[in-house]
Amino acid sequence: MEPESPPENEMMKGNNNPNSPPPKCHKRGQWANKREFLLAVVGEVIGLGNVWRFPYLCFKNGGGAFLVPYFFFLFAFGIPTFFLEVSLGQLTGQSGITCWRNICPLFEGIGIGGLVLMLYTVMYYIVILAWAFLYLFSTFHDVLPWASCNNTWNTEYCVDNHMDHSSKVNISQNTTSSVGEFWQRRVLGLSTGIEEMGGVRWDLAGCLLLSWIICYFCIWKGVKSAGKVVYFTATFPYVMMTALLIRGVTLPGASDGIRFYLSPDPSRLADPQVWMDAGSQILFSYAVCTGCAASLGSYNKFNNNCYKDAFALCLLNSATSLFAGFAIFSVLGFMSYELGVDIKTVAESGPGLAFIAYPRAVAMMPLPQLWAAFFFIMIILLGLDSEFVYLEALVTSVSDLYPSFFYVGHRRKLLLLLSCAVSFLVGLFMVTEGGLYVFQLFDYYACSGIPSISFAILESVCVGWAYGAENYYNNLKDMIGYRPSPYMKFCWKYIIPCVSTGMLLFTLVKFTPLRYNNTYEYPWWGYALGLFLALTSVLVAPLWILYSLAVTPGTLRQRLKVVTTPANDLLRAKLEKNVDSDTDLSSNGIGIGSLVLMLYTVMYYIVILAWAFLYLFSTFHDVLPWASCNNTWNTEYCVDNHMDHSSKVNISQNITSSVEEFWQRRVLGLSTGIEEMGGVRWDLAGCLLLSWIICYFCIWKGVKSAGKVVYFTATFPYVMMTALLIRGVTLPGAADGIRFYLSPDPSRLADLQVWMDAGSQILFSYAVCTGCAASLGSYNKFNNNCYKDAFALCLLNSATSLFAGFAIFSVLGFMSYELGVDIKTVAESGPGLAFIAYPRAVAMMPLPQLWAAFFFIMIILLGLDSEFVYLEALVTSVSDLYPSFFYVGHRRKLLLLLSCAVSFLVGLFMVTEGGLYVFQLFDYYACSGIPSISFAILESVCVGWAYGAENYYNNLKDMIGYRPSPYMKFCWKYIIPCVSTGMLLFTLVKFTPLRYNNTYEYPWWGYALGLFLALTSVLVAPLWILYSLAVTPGTLRQRLKVVTTPANDLLRAKLEKNVDSDTDLSSNGHELSALNTADKSSPSNHV
Repeated sequence: MEPESPPENEMMKGNNNPNSPPPKCHKRGQWANKREFLLAVVGEVIGLGNVWRFPYLCFKNGGGAFLVPYFFFLFAFGIPTFFLEVSLGQLTGQSGITCWRNICPLFEGIGIGGLVLMLYTVMYYIVILAWAFLYLFSTFHDVLPWASCNNTWNTEYCVDNHMDHSSKVNISQNTTSSVGEFWQRRVLGLSTGIEEMGGVRWDLAGCLLLSWIICYFCIWKGVKSAGKVVYFTATFPYVMMTALLIRGVTLPGASDGIRFYLSPDPSRLADPQVWMDAGSQILFSYAVCTGCAASLGSYNKFNNNCYKDAFALCLLNSATSLFAGFAIFSVLGFMSYELGVDIKTVAESGPGLAFIAYPRAVAMMPLPQLWAAFFFIMIILLGLDSEFVYLEALVTSVSDLYPSFFYVGHRRKLLLLLSCAVSFLVGLFMVTEGGLYVFQLFDYYACSGIPSISFAILESVCVGWAYGAENYYNNLKDMIGYRPSPYMKFCWKYIIPCVSTGMLLFTLVKFTPLRYNNTYEYPWWGYALGLFLALTSVLVAPLWILYSLAVTPGTLRQRLKVVTTPANDLLRAKLEKNVDSDTDLSSNGIGIGSLVLMLYTVMYYIVILAWAFLYLFSTFHDVLPWASCNNTWNTEYCVDNHMDHSSKVNISQNITSSVEEFWQRRVLGLSTGIEEMGGVRWDLAGCLLLSWIICYFCIWKGVKSAGKVVYFTATFPYVMMTALLIRGVTLPGAADGIRFYLSPDPSRLADLQVWMDAGSQILFSYAVCTGCAASLGSYNKFNNNCYKDAFALCLLNSATSLFAGFAIFSVLGFMSYELGVDIKTVAESGPGLAFIAYPRAVAMMPLPQLWAAFFFIMIILLGLDSEFVYLEALVTSVSDLYPSFFYVGHRRKLLLLLSCAVSFLVGLFMVTEGGLYVFQLFDYYACSGIPSISFAILESVCVGWAYGAENYYNNLKDMIGYRPSPYMKFCWKYIIPCVSTGMLLFTLVKFTPLRYNNTYEYPWWGYALGLFLALTSVLVAPLWILYSLAVTPGTLRQRLKVVTTPANDLLRAKLEKNVDSDTDLSSNGHELSALNTADKSSPSNHV
C-alpha cells in the first residue's frame, strides 16, 4: 500500500508512528514439533467447561435438540474465529498483542484488552485447582469426609448420603446434605457475604500455593517445558474420563441419566436463551478472543497447516464435551436412582457439579475413595493445563512487547515469577471465608461473555475489512500453500460480526446483576468492583483506537491510512532446516552378541508387564482378590492376611497364604514342572498382547515418538514412588523396616558374595554391555556433552534405587509389624517382592485398592519404558546394519512389527501353566551376568587396547570440546578388564544349575536349552573374531592390521543447524536423558 501524500510519506518513512512494530523480532522459542502445539491447544481449549458446563447446558436446553444451535455456532463462529487467531499468530510470529499491531496498528487494543482478560482469568481460574487439590487430599481417608455427618464441621441439620428414601419425606426444609456442608463449612468456611471477608483459609492457601508452584515449573522454560508437560496433562484426563465413564455405565440408573442427557425436546429451539447458551459455550470452550490461541500459534513453523489443525482441534473439543456428558450423567443417573428423586434435582453445573453433585454420587459407589481420586485428578489436570497455557500466553504477550529486554538472560523467568507471585497474592482474597463472593465477581463480570464477544466483533472487522479478507487469504496461501475455503472469508466479513453483535445485544438486554445462589445481593461497591473488572478489558480497544488517532499527525484520512497500514515484515520468512540424524554403526562382533542379548531381554522382560497388568485389573474389586481365601482358586490350606497373630503358631506346615495362592493358582496356574507346559493362560496372554501393542505404538515412529513418551513413562513412576513412600512412612512399623534396610553390618564386607552382588546390581541396573546405550547415544548431536550426562544419569539411577528402598522397606516393616514376625521372613526380591510380599502388605492397609493400583501402575511404567527402549535399540541396531533397505518407506515400521509379533509368539510359552519355568531359564541363563560381563571385558579391550585409549580421548576432545578425566582412560585399560575378569571367574566358580524355588530340578533338556540361550550371545564375539581373521587375506600380522583399523569416517562430521534455538530433530539432549533414565532408573532392571 503506497502513501498518497507527502506528509503521509514522511510519517511512514520516518517511522514516527508510535504504533509501528519494533524493527527487529528477537529470537524466541518454537514448538519442538507439531504434536506439542496440538497438545498445548488441547490443554487450553479442553478444560473444566467441557466437563461441568456443556453436559448441564445440553440437558437443560432440550437434550439432543441443543446440538442444533451448538453445531450452528461451532461452524459459524467457533472454527472461523479459532482459525483466524491461530493463523494470525503463526503468520506474524508474534503473540496476542503484537500480532494485531503488525496487521493493523489501529486494533492493537484488541491484544491489550485480551491481555487484561487473560490476567483476570489466570488470577481466578487457579482457585478451582486449590479446591480440587483439597478435595483430592481429602480422599485419602478410610471414609470420605463428605459422606457422613460425623465431622466437627457438621451441624444438627446435616443429612448424610446414605439415608433411606422413605425417611426423606418429613425432613425439615432447613436440612443440608453432608457434601454441601463439607463444601461450604469445611472447604470454604463461607461467610454470610462479601462484607465479611474473614480470615484466610490456610489449607486452601497452601493448595493455591502448590498450584502456582506447579504452574511456574510447567512453563518456566517457555514452550520448551510447556511443550513437554502437555504430553501428560493434555492426554491423561482422557484416561481418567474413560475410567469414570466405564464405571458410570455399569451402575444402576446410568441408562436413565444418559437418556435424560440426550433426549431431544425440539420445542426448546424456539427459546432464544437456548441459542445464546450454545453460542456462549462455544465462546468459552474454545477460549477465543483472549489472545491465547494467537500466542500458541506464534510458536509454530511458518508453513504449518493450521487450517487443518483448527478443524481437528475444534471438533475434538466438541467431541470431548459430548463424551464427558456421558461420564457425568451416567453417574448422576445412578445418584438419582439411589436417592429415589428426579435427576433434575441433582443435576448442576460449574463448581456445584464438581464439588457437590459428583462427590455426593461418588460417595454412594463401591470404592468411593478410588473413584473420587480419579475424578479430582481429572479436574486438576483439566484445569492445570488450561491455567499454565493461559499463563504462558500472558507472559509471551508481555515479552513480545519488549523483546530486547525480556529475551535477555533470565528476565523472562523473572517476569513469569512476578506474574505468579502477584496473582497468588490476589488469589488469597478468594481463599478467605468470603472468597467465594470475590471469585463469583471475577467469573460473572471480569471473564464473562461481554468482553469476549466485543473482541470477536473487533477481530472480524480488523481482518475482514480493515486489513481485507482477500489480502489475508493471499497471506494464508503463502503460508500453508493453498487458499482455505471461501466460507472462512465469508464468516470473517459477515457472519461473525452479525452473530457476535446479536449475542452482545441479547446479553446486554438480558443482563441482571449477580446474585450468589440466587439469594444474596452484593453491596453497591461489590457491583461497582465487578463493573470495573469488566470495563478494564472491554474499553481498552476503543480507547486505543482513539489514542492512536489522536497521537498520529495529519488529517483524519492520513491518520486512518497510517494506523491501518500493516507492518512491512508481516510475513515471517523462516528458513527452517531439518538436519537428518546420522547414526554411528557399532562394531560387529560385540554388537551382534549384544543384539542377541537385547532380543532375549525383550522377549522375556515384557512378561512381567503382563503379570502387572493382570494384578492392576484385579485391584478394581470391592475386596482385593488376594486378600482373602474366599475365592474359587483357593485350597483348604489357604490362610488369609488378617489372621490374628496368636493363631498362627499351631498351623500345619502345608499352609499357604492367600496372596501366594492368587499368584500361583490364579495368575500363573502353575504346573509341577517344565515337562507339563499345559495350556495358555488367556487372560495373561491378553495382558501380554496389550503390553506389546503399547510398546509398538510408543516407538513406531522411532525416537520421534519414543522421545516424547518417556516424558511421562520416565517421570510419572517418581510420582507414584513418592506417594507410596509417604504412605509407607506413616504406617506403624515403618521405622523398623527402614532401620532394617540401612543398619550397617561391616562384617558382611568380608564375604566375597557381597561384592559380587554389588557388581552385578550395577551391571544389571545400568543396562550396559547390551548395545542399548550406544544406540541411544547415536541419536545425539555430535557435540552433546555425554561425559556430563553419563555422571548425572548414573548418579540418578543409584539415587533412585536408594529412594525406592525406603518406599519398599517402610511397607515391609509395616507388614512384619502386623504379622508379628521378623522382617527377614517377609523381605523378598524380584517377582516375589512385586507379586507376593508387597501385595500382601498392601492388603493390610486402609484403602488397599488405591495403593495397590498406585504400586502396579509404577511397576508397569518402570517396566514399560525399559522394554520399549530396549526394543527401539534392537530395531535401530538391525536397521543400521542395512540402512539403505530399512530407512526407506515404512520398512523400519514393518521390522518393528515383525519383532513384536515374533516376540509375542515366543512370550506365549511363558504365559502357559508351565511358563514360569521357561521365564526362569531366560532370566537365569540368557540374560544372566555371564554374557554381560564377557562383553564388558571385550569392550574395554577393544577401546582401551585395540583402538587405543589415547586415540579415543582425542576423539572425545573433538566431540565434547575437552578431554575427560584421565581416570576414565585408566579404567578402560586396566580396572574394567581386571574387575570384569574377576567377576566372571567368581561367577563360573560359584555357578550352580537353576532350581525353581530351590526345590524343583529341571530335566536335562531344560538345562541344555538354558545353556544354548547363554552361548548364543556369549560365543558370537569370539566366533566373529575367528571369522574376521579367516576371511581376511594376508599374513596373520597383516590380517590383524586390517581388522583392527578403524573406519575412515569414524567421526561424524554433522552439520547441525538450529533455527530459533531449536530444530525439528527427533531427539535432543533432554530426550536422550529421559530415554536413558527410562532405561535404567528402575530399582532392578532384571528379575
